[in-house]
Amino acid sequence: MHHSVPGIGDKLWDKYFDPWRRQLESQGCELRVTTVLRSGRERLRADFDSSMQAGYTSDIMQRFCAFAADNSNTQTKYLIYGSKSLWPAEQHRLDPDMDATLLAKARGVLEQMYMVGRSDQLDEYLLQLRATLGLPHRKLAAPSQGWGSGAGPSKNWTAASQNEWQCLDKGASVDDQLFTTYCPQER
Repeated sequence: MHHSVPGIGDKLWDKYFDPWRRQLESQGCELRVTTVLRSGRERLRADFDSSMQAGYTSDIMQRFCAFAADNSNTQTKYLIYGSKSLWPAEQHRLDPDMDATLLAKARGVLEQMYMVGRSDQLDEYLLQLRATLGLPHRKLAAPSQGWGSGAGPSKNWTAASQNEWQCLDKGASVDDQLFTTYCPQER
């Protein structure tokens, strides 16, 4: 996550990006904004593990469900509100039905993007990005398969309780919807 960055859908697009885009177009140029989406379940699990590895020890780290409530559907909310520290207080919840009301706005933000990639197809995204930017192959490369794994403590999901699995499902359901419907995997 990018800390203290306002959301594209909430502040950045209308106030900065759209005027900048118009200015660039008046000069014969264009603004190309891109992003990469990730499976919601994968993201929430990785965020929890990253917090453990960073040494966070608050009460919230002792209970995955509390963490899931505070970090639910982060990707969807990030597109709209920006970093978690800027979310309205009512967004720190474990309520997939309320979070689902954010889908249309998050999709609207993605519609403004020049390109949206999938984290599980990062190599393909980077190939397209390199071609778009006219960069040689060596300038952008996806991390290796083992990157970020085994860097410290992580939750043992084989020992997770039924309640923790339900919290994972609820805390990632809208992000998973956004991921699977906006970036359907080609068969």
